[in-house]
Amino acid sequence: MYYYLLLLIISYNIQAHDFKTVVNNAMQAFNEQSYDQAESYFQQADAMYPDQPELLSNLATCYKKNQKTENAIELLYRVIKLKPDYTKAYLQLIALLKEANHHDEVTRLYKKLLTLEPENASIHIECARYYKEQEQFNLCVEHYKKAVQLEPNSYAYRFELAIIYTLLGQTKKAIKLYDQMLKKNPNNITMIYNKGYAYKMQGDADIAIELYKKAIELDANYNAAHFALGMAYLIKGDFKNGWEKHARYLKQVNRNGDKLRTFFAEGTTQGKRILLRPEGGLGDTINFIRYARELKKYGIHVIVAAQKPLYELLKQCDYIDELIKIGDPMTPFDDHTTLMSIPAILHSHEQRLSDFSPYIAPDPERVAYWGEYLQHDSNFKIGICWEASVANDVSRPPVARRGMPLELMYILSELDNVSLYSLQQHDGVEQLQSIPPYFKVHLFDATFDKTHGSFVDTAAVMHHMDLIISVDTAIAHLAGAMAKPIWLLLPWATDWRWLEHKTTSPWYPTMKIFKQPKPFDWQTPMNNIFWRLMKKTQ
Repeated sequence: MYYYLLLLIISYNIQAHDFKTVVNNAMQAFNEQSYDQAESYFQQADAMYPDQPELLSNLATCYKKNQKTENAIELLYRVIKLKPDYTKAYLQLIALLKEANHHDEVTRLYKKLLTLEPENASIHIECARYYKEQEQFNLCVEHYKKAVQLEPNSYAYRFELAIIYTLLGQTKKAIKLYDQMLKKNPNNITMIYNKGYAYKMQGDADIAIELYKKAIELDANYNAAHFALGMAYLIKGDFKNGWEKHARYLKQVNRNGDKLRTFFAEGTTQGKRILLRPEGGLGDTINFIRYARELKKYGIHVIVAAQKPLYELLKQCDYIDELIKIGDPMTPFDDHTTLMSIPAILHSHEQRLSDFSPYIAPDPERVAYWGEYLQHDSNFKIGICWEASVANDVSRPPVARRGMPLELMYILSELDNVSLYSLQQHDGVEQLQSIPPYFKVHLFDATFDKTHGSFVDTAAVMHHMDLIISVDTAIAHLAGAMAKPIWLLLPWATDWRWLEHKTTSPWYPTMKIFKQPKPFDWQTPMNNIFWRLMKKTQ
C-alpha cells in the first residue's frame, strides 16, 4: 500500500513539474508573439490540468491571433461558465462578438458584466463607447454620466461626455463640463478649442471666434484652431476675414493656387490655363462651379475636372473651356486648385455673391420633352427631395445630419391644387414604398437621369417646377444655380455656407431657409413650410 501511494505522489510531482514547464514554454512563446507555438503549449497544459480559466483565456487570445475566431468565442464561453466573475474573459468575448457583428449578444454580455461590477467606471466607459458606435446615444450618455460619477476627477471621462453632448446638440451641458475642467486647467488648448466648437454649433460664432483666437495665442501652430477660426468667420458672413484665414489651410494642402495668385497680382491672367478640381460632394461642385465663370472674366482658359455624375449637366456651361471627367487623362495647365478654393483666391464677400445670375442651365431638348410631359398638370408643381447622401452624413455629428423622414412631408398632401414630384435619387427612394395612399407623389420611370446622364432630366423637370423643397443636398444647389425658387430644410447644426441666423442665402437669391429650431426637430420647419405654402397656393 505504501509503495503504491509513493508511486502516486512521485507521478503527481512529475506531472506537476511537466505542467509548469509546459506553461512556462507557453508564456514564453506568447510573449514572443509566436502564437502558433503558444497555442500548442496551452492546449497541452489544458489536457494535463483542464479548466484553468487564466490559461484558457490566453489560449483564446492565441486562437484569435491565429485567425480562429470561432474557436476563441467557443472557448471564452467555457471560461465564463467556469468562472462567472472573470471580467477579462467577458471583455475578450465581447471584443470578438463586436467584430462578428453579434450586437444583441454584446449588449447582453455588457449588462451581465455590469451586474457583476456595477461600480467599475472603466466598464461603463466601454459600454458608452460601444453605444456611441451603435448610435444608441441615450444609453451612451447614461454610461458616460455613471463613469464620471464614479471617477469625478477623470478629465478624460468628462471630456468624452462633453463631446457626446455637443454631437447631440446639448451644447449648454457640454460647455458646463468644459468650464468645470478649465477652472482647474485654464490653458488647456484642447478644452478651449472644443468649447469654441460647442458655441459655434449652437450659433454663437462670436464667442467661438474668441476661443479659437485664445487657443492660437497659446499655440500658434494649432492647425485645428486656425482652420476653425476661418470657418467661424465665414459662418458669420465675414467673407473677407474668413477667406484670408482659410488661405493658411489651402497652403498646407497645396490648394492655394500660388501661381494663379501671382497671375492676378501681375495682371497676366489672359490665356492662362487653370485646372479646377472638385472638392467635397456633388452639391459642392454645383455650388462653386460659378467661380469658373468668374475666372473666365479674366481671360483665363478654364479647365474643369468634374465628378462623372455631373459631366453631362456641366456640358451646358459655356464658360467651361474644357470639361473632363475625374480619372481621365489630364490636359496641360499653368496652375491648378479646387473649386472651393477659388473664392479665397478671389477674396469673395457677401455683396459680390449677391451679384447673381443663373449659372447652370438645363438641356433645351430635355426641357422641351418634359414640358410636353407636364403640360396637362395645371396645379402648383413642387419637386421634393428628403434625403442626402447617407454615406456622407454618417461622418457628420448626429445633430447636423441632413436627411429627414419622407413621412414628415405627408402634410403637403393636404394642400389643394398642389402636385408633388419626387426628385429623390438613390438614398431615400425606398421610403416611397411605404407611403400611405393619400400621399400622392408623382414618380418618373427607370430611364430618368439614366439615358441622357445624371441630373440632365432632373434639371429639365426642375425648369418646369413652381417650387423645389429639399434638404441640403445637390438638388437644392442645382435649384439655386438655376435660379429656381428653392425652400431649403436645414438641421439645427449647419454647414458654414448657410450662415448663422439667416433665412435667406447670399449664394442663391431664390432660396428661403427653414431650419430646425432645436436639435432633431424636423416637424417645426415642415409646419412652417405647410402654412407658408397654403397662403401661396390659395
